[in-house]
Amino acid sequence: QEKPITFFGTADKGTKLNVDFNGNTVVSSPDENGLWEAQFPAMKAGKNSCTVTISDGKSKLVLDDILIGEVWFCSGQSNMQMPIGKEFRKGWSAQNCEEEVANATDTELRYAYQRLVASHQKILAPQYQNANGWVKCSPQTAHYFSATAYFFGRQLRRDLNVPVGLINASWGGTRIEPWISPAGYRQFG
Repeated sequence: QEKPITFFGTADKGTKLNVDFNGNTVVSSPDENGLWEAQFPAMKAGKNSCTVTISDGKSKLVLDDILIGEVWFCSGQSNMQMPIGKEFRKGWSAQNCEEEVANATDTELRYAYQRLVASHQKILAPQYQNANGWVKCSPQTAHYFSATAYFFGRQLRRDLNVPVGLINASWGGTRIEPWISPAGYRQFG
């Protein structure tokens, strides 16, 4: 919240895109790699949902039910990847998962799980840079939320009373070194 809002995607070179959001329009064109972005002014968090419309003059894409709020990136190893779970599995679910899932009814808590793709320092094609999409927290979806991310996000919702989005990019069994930036290594000499 209160940071510039950027929408981005891919399109054919030479395409002119009109991106309409919150009463403003930004015109964007893709770069030589087909990547485009449109930036809008910052907004305060709120419970009113917004819509963005992206059009190239021939076709349009409409994204509804966009909330402005906190977005947190949740990454790490198996302790972050472990889901709440549908039924208790020691070491791979929350102990009271059935009760937690049954009571997980918060449409302003949203979750996106990033696909697991090894990059090996290569620039990934745009289709691999995306999460599978945002889902609202409900008894039908909460079972696959990261347990750690869910409990953290739920507490943020209670403390801040704003929408919270959680992006989970974790991979159990990975070495710790890939989760530390080169700058992080340099500080240890």
